[in-house]
Parts: sequence; structure tokens; C-alpha cells
Amino acid sequence: MCGILGVLPTIEQKRFQSALDRLAHRGPDGEGIWKHPLGNITLGHRRLAIIDLKPEAAQPMSLGNLNITFNGEIYNYRELRLELEGLGSHFRTESDTEVLLAAYRQWKERCLDKLKGMWAFAIWNDDDKTLFLARDRFGEKPLFYSQINNQFVFGSEMKALMALGEGWMPSANFKKLVKQYDRYESSSDTLVEGISRFPAGHYGVFKDGELRLTQYWDTLSHLVNASSSFEAQTEQYRHLFGHSVALTLRADVPVGAAISGGLDSSSVLGAACQFTGKDRLSMAFTATFAGSRVDESEYARQLAIDKHIPLHEVSLDPLKALANLSDDLYCFEEIYRTPPSPMMELYSHYRKQQVFVSVDGHGPDEMFSGYGNFMLLALIDAGIDPLKWKDIINTYENAQPDRGIVKARKAGNHQVLLMQAYRFKEQWLDEKLPNTFRDEQLHKEAIKKMGYYNYALYQLFHYTIFPTLLRNYDRFSMRSGVEIRMPFLDPELVAFSFSIPWQSKIKEGYSKAILREAVRPWLPQSIVERKDKIGFQAPLADWLRGPWKEFLQDTIAADNFKTCELIDPAKTIQVLDKVWANAQATNEEAEEAWLALSPYLWQQHFFNRAIQTP
Repeated sequence: MCGILGVLPTIEQKRFQSALDRLAHRGPDGEGIWKHPLGNITLGHRRLAIIDLKPEAAQPMSLGNLNITFNGEIYNYRELRLELEGLGSHFRTESDTEVLLAAYRQWKERCLDKLKGMWAFAIWNDDDKTLFLARDRFGEKPLFYSQINNQFVFGSEMKALMALGEGWMPSANFKKLVKQYDRYESSSDTLVEGISRFPAGHYGVFKDGELRLTQYWDTLSHLVNASSSFEAQTEQYRHLFGHSVALTLRADVPVGAAISGGLDSSSVLGAACQFTGKDRLSMAFTATFAGSRVDESEYARQLAIDKHIPLHEVSLDPLKALANLSDDLYCFEEIYRTPPSPMMELYSHYRKQQVFVSVDGHGPDEMFSGYGNFMLLALIDAGIDPLKWKDIINTYENAQPDRGIVKARKAGNHQVLLMQAYRFKEQWLDEKLPNTFRDEQLHKEAIKKMGYYNYALYQLFHYTIFPTLLRNYDRFSMRSGVEIRMPFLDPELVAFSFSIPWQSKIKEGYSKAILREAVRPWLPQSIVERKDKIGFQAPLADWLRGPWKEFLQDTIAADNFKTCELIDPAKTIQVLDKVWANAQATNEEAEEAWLALSPYLWQQHFFNRAIQTP
């Protein structure tokens, strides 16, 4: 995993070098620049050495008239290498980069169908003077591009592109800053005018001044006919998941695991120990918030002891996080409900412990609904079946016992429940989100294939919550040059997860039922049967009321805060005051305050710094 950069036609070397330097945190192990002898293109690379650490594996890499700069990892590179050798390819390195180049030479864009991993890469073909760009299926690795003043530029982060456009003064995308929306990260929009996000699951060909995009992956087209037996489904899921975890542990450097004590991250660690042995993992890492309501460290300790894995506990210091906040916001580039510093601090400890890869448990919340409200939609799928309704409602009650649906259930008013389910369907699928499919018939066919419940999860995973989380964790870890791998994102596993019915996900009072059963042999019962969900988060309300309060008060007292057009200063002060005045303020209220302030902080700590001339 690395940082990539490119410009067509080439520009002055010093300017390109300065832009590439802005990606140094993504690749602390080296850099490379390849410049076309006729000035057609310049490719840049910052290296984070994970597979084949030798200098021969450095990038940009050439194979005949092909030249590549690549960010990511191809987990099944060994299998692909054997296949390519059988077709006549010869290799001089042990790297996945060379395998990727050979795969493109052999199969062109069809090579993408064979890859398992995460990637954003560019290949220049000097034979036909074309640039081939591709991004992984779900958007684990970032890729941005821009066409300005007859230049085409692309790279891993916006700050690098902002330094490349000669004669271009970037401006803030005012509409996106003042009105964030759920589908932002899955759109082409960014917070900087003139810079576009390359879409996940697509490749593009740039030739004769035009970029033509083509979608190569659509999960809906890869759904399978799963067995009707829950037991058989569980066995298949266990097999797919175990194979995926084993693939993601391939590396020539130490690998660690981030565990929160919840089911998802624990499942990854359990599978890693089961399928590869505990010695494949160097250690596990967890964040601790002593005395806080969001501290889950006791569960993490139970798991580490059970698996005989060393556990590195990171006690997150709010004052240290505050000291790093400006640089963290610059690296983060985006706006979010919480500050990036706590998670960036966690992953910085990996590098301090000489661990450079983390296997994390992201994905099941969106595939199997760790978010209780979406269970309501299963009521529609269930039809008029009291037994099915009872199971759905019991599971919902376990997840969110204080919601109104529970009161309605206890009152025995099933009609109220169904009305709430349809109201949520209208708000989520019909009003809040634009249809995924422009063709209304395709929209209806998707619901027919998956049902309302699975279709809502499909939206969460591909278009709303999950793309944002993928973006966040890329920035959190790459701030310290640490690679995150996500075993739940194996394409076969994802397709299977959206092919099984809601009854395999909501069962006997538990959400994520199939995952729980699949990993039950590998985990302590206390973790498998946990019903509460806390999530990996800092105690933001405590921080805003305490150690960060003076900083925030100084921030809102600044003259440029009072005149900032990206925020409503009065409203921002109001929501901050609400948190300060209430000792029982929730994290949700603190997140509202942080989000209101974020456009101003983005302008001060990212945008104003990024537009400075290199």
C-alpha cells in the first residue's frame, strides 16, 4: 500500500516532486518517479513496503512498454503468478506489483475480475499512448483525478493534486461543505472544486484528452443461489471467510489485528488463529478509554487471553490528540462527525511496535445490520407471519431497547409496527436516498431479488455509511504508514452475504446470526453472544466538555471564525454551549457540535495549507 501520483503531459520536475512529497506519510519506505522520455507522462510513487521488500520491487515499475504506479495489495498474487507462468510469463521479483503488470498484459481490463485485494493503480501503455486507471470493487483505496488547463492529474489524495495544476487556484466546494449528504463518498463530488473522485468498481481509459469510465463490478450481478438450509449456509460462509482471512495475512512484514471486543473484529482474530495459527499475528491492538461508557477493553483482553495473542492497549490521551489535531486534519482532508485524532493515534502505535499491517473487522454492520432501525424493513419482507415478526422484534429490542417500536410491541399493536416499518422504508429507500438505479425497473428488480431489508443493507454497504468508513480508515492508518486489510470484503463473501435471506441474519433474538454461528467454534461464548453494540469511538462528549474545551473556546473567539462562510457561527456556538452546559450530554450531541464546527476546521487546517504554493 502506498501513495500514487501522475500527470499528463509531464511538468517541471521540482513541482512534481513537491506534490509527491505531500504523500510521504502514505509511503515512508521510499519513492520513485518515472518520466516519459518524450514528456507524455510522469508517474510518481511513495512506497510502503509490504510484499517483497527488495529494491527491485520498487515503483514505478516497467514491463516492456507498460509502466505502473500502484497503491494496494493483490492478496491472491501467488495463485495468479502460477497461472501466468503457465501462460509464458517470467518474473524477476516476488512482488504482487509485477504480477499485476503481467496480468494486465495478458488479460487487459479482464484482469480485474481475477484480482482479490484492494487497489488503485495506473498503467501507461506506450504502444497506444493510453493510460489505464482502476479502483477496487468497493473503494478501499482512494483515487482522485482532475482535468485542468489541458492537464490530466491523478493521485491518492487531494492535497497532492492541488499542488500539480499549474495556473490553477483551487476553491472550496461550498455546496458540499455546507450541506453534507449520505451518498457523498460514493459520488464523484469532493470538497474541492475541480477534483473528482474515481468511482469504486470502475476502470477508466484516458486517451486523446478524454477519460472514459466503465463499471466492471456490480454486486447485484454476482448474487448466488444459496442453500435454503441455515446450517449449509453457515458452513459455506465459514469456508469463504476463513479463506479470505488466510489470504489477507500474506505479507513479508509483521501483521497485527485491531480488536474492539465486538463480534466483527473478534471474528477476524479468531479466524486468523484457526486458519493460519496464532504465530502469524504479531500482536493485537485495542484502544482503551478508562472509566468511559465507550470502553470495551475488557472484552478485548478476554479474547487476547483466549487466543494467547499479545495485546497492546493504547490509552488514548485527549491532550495528545489535541496537540496532533492540526496535522491530523490536514492528512484527513475530509469532514466527519468525529475528529480523526483518536483513531490516528491508535494506528500510530502499530508503527511504534514495528507492525505495519492491520487486519480489521469492518463490513458486517452494513451486510448484516448492526444498525437496529433497518430490522424494521424485515417486517415488510416477513408478510403477515406472527412467528417471524416476533423474532424480528425481539432482535430489535435486544439492539435498541428504548425505541418506540418496543413500546408498541408491548402494547400488542402490530398495525403500528407495520406502519413504522413502511414509514422507515419511505424515508430511507424512497425519499432520503436517490434511487441507486436510474431505471425504475432495475430498482424494482433489485428489491425483488433481495427484499427490502437486504436492499437497504445493499445501499448502506455500497453507497452511504460504508464507503465513508472505508475512506476514514484509509486516512486513519495511512497517517502513520500502516496498511489496513479487511477480510470481510472478499468479493465472493460479499456476494454471498447479499444472497442469503433476512432469516439468516436475524434469528432467535440475534442480529448477524450467520456470522455468529460461523465463528462460534473459534471465540469465547461471552463475545459470540454479546447483544450490545458500542462501536470503536472516543468519549467525545467528555473530551469536548473537558480537555478540549479551552481550545474550542479560543476557536470560536477568533475573528475568522465569526466571518467564515462555510458555517453558521451562531448555531455552532449554540450546539457547543449545549454540550458544555450538560454534564450528561451524549456522544451523539457532541458529534452534532463537532460536525457543525468541522467546515471551519477543514478550511483552516486542510484547505488553507493545501493551496500554498509548493
